[in-house]
Amino acid sequence: MFHRKTLAGAALVAALGLGMPALAQTTETPSETVEVDSAQLDAFVLAYVEVSDLREQYIGQLQEAQSEEDQQAIMEEANAEITGAVDAVDGMDVNTYETILAQAQNDPDLVNRINSRIETLTDE
Repeated sequence: MFHRKTLAGAALVAALGLGMPALAQTTETPSETVEVDSAQLDAFVLAYVEVSDLREQYIGQLQEAQSEEDQQAIMEEANAEITGAVDAVDGMDVNTYETILAQAQNDPDLVNRINSRIETLTDE
C-alpha cells in the first residue's frame, strides 16, 4: 500500500504541475512567452509560496490516506484549494501562474528574479 500512496503522491504533484521544489531550468519550451513585469512577478511569488505550502500539506495527507477513494478526495480538495489560492492573489490567475511557471523552466533570468523575490518574502 505504501507504494500506491507514493504513486498517488507523485500523481498529485504532477497533476498540479507543482513537481519542482525550487525553480530550475529544463529543456522544455513554454508554449507562450510573456514579459513578466514587477507586479506580475510579485503576484506570482505570493501565489508560488502559497501553492508550495499547500502542496506540502496535501502530499502529507495523501501519504496518510487509507484508500484510493480517500486519495481521490484529497486530490480533488487539493486542486480546488490550490486553484483558489492562486486566484485569490491580486493580479494572478491560474493560466498566468502556469504560463510564468512554464516560462521559468527555460529562462534563467526569470528564475533568478523569482528566487530573489522569494528570498525577500521569506526574510520578512
